[in-house]
Amino acid sequence: MQSALKLMKNILKREKKGFCLQRAGAGRKGGYVMEQEEKLSLDFGNGEIYEVWLEVATYPADKNIKVCVYTEKEEEIWKLFELTTDMGIPLEKNQTFLLPGYDLEQIVEFIKKNGIGQLKEEICCSGCMEYPLFEFQEETLKKLDPEGYAAYEQAYQERGEVKNPEFQKEIKTADFQWAYETEELALRVDYYAMNQNLYVELYSKEDGAWEPFSDLTVNLPGYCLEPGTACISGDFSKENIQFIQEHGLGTLLPWKAQSGMGQYAVVKFHLEELRKFDQAGVAAFCNQHGLQKTMQEERRQSR
Repeated sequence: MQSALKLMKNILKREKKGFCLQRAGAGRKGGYVMEQEEKLSLDFGNGEIYEVWLEVATYPADKNIKVCVYTEKEEEIWKLFELTTDMGIPLEKNQTFLLPGYDLEQIVEFIKKNGIGQLKEEICCSGCMEYPLFEFQEETLKKLDPEGYAAYEQAYQERGEVKNPEFQKEIKTADFQWAYETEELALRVDYYAMNQNLYVELYSKEDGAWEPFSDLTVNLPGYCLEPGTACISGDFSKENIQFIQEHGLGTLLPWKAQSGMGQYAVVKFHLEELRKFDQAGVAAFCNQHGLQKTMQEERRQSR
């Protein structure tokens, strides 16, 4: 994942088309309004200090708190990155998970400096990453974005209080059989930018670090599939299908997709099974496609 510093630099260098979220002086009070007094300084140690502000929102599936970071460039508002991520696990009030792929040490320093909150001891494993649990300081968020926080608080109260939620403590893996050996792999779930089809990537551990192994799925032009259905990569196609079936990840459909001279198997993935490997990825996919109720029903049936 791209570091926050690189992401920030790339966004600020890009053309404005497609990145302008809202012009200065417009919109609701708080959050990403330019006149808001509560701007913060974000320093990544490269000599440049950025003026940023936070927008508070709510994840639709579990009503957990969501926080995004914004800045101004040439009188326009730019969303830099999401500070938080979602696992589809209802958490206690003001608790969330931080994205570990960003420059976490600098982010934590920024958080401490501005009294935004504190890291908790717990972590949640998802995909091939460890996500630290974080608790926001309520009064600080009320000051930074009163309207956004009020909306979150109402959603939280409607959902109800949660105590001692359970997290996945270890990275879940599965054996992948291929010609050379058996690989112990982790899975990462996402969606393709072009048409939001399901994307599943496999990771293997090399020298103590998780590295990309191969893509389990492929995105073919002209195929906008049902959410959760995906074309299977032609690389190790036989092994990929065997892997999916052995671990109960999905059902092979009786038709194939065509692209050029190649044919590709199509699988209806079981999102609840994928969720056991990557809660964050599946939660983001379901939020993108409005599948929260479908996932909740799958979870009830699997119990």
